[in-house]
Amino acid sequence: MLAQPNPGEPLLRRKKPLLLRAGLIVMSIAAIIGALLAGSADLSARDVLAAMRGEAVQGVRDLVIDLRLSRALTAYAVGGLLAFAGVLMQVLL
Repeated sequence: MLAQPNPGEPLLRRKKPLLLRAGLIVMSIAAIIGALLAGSADLSARDVLAAMRGEAVQGVRDLVIDLRLSRALTAYAVGGLLAFAGVLMQVLL
């Protein structure tokens, strides 16, 4: 059962977890967008957006979808799993 917020508790203290989660989500999305834009091939944000919509030429679409997006999502998943492993190690030790 979820704990009910105390009406006498300051509003900022109740909003901190929500602000933290929102900030982490924004930073995660920014990191994925940055990973899609970074690479040795010079692609503009417009090219990446067109590739995500499926409107780009085949070479750009392959580069963005097959290489950059898979690299970004793999890095995101590996980071999450490393964080989870760290939590488990702290619990076990």
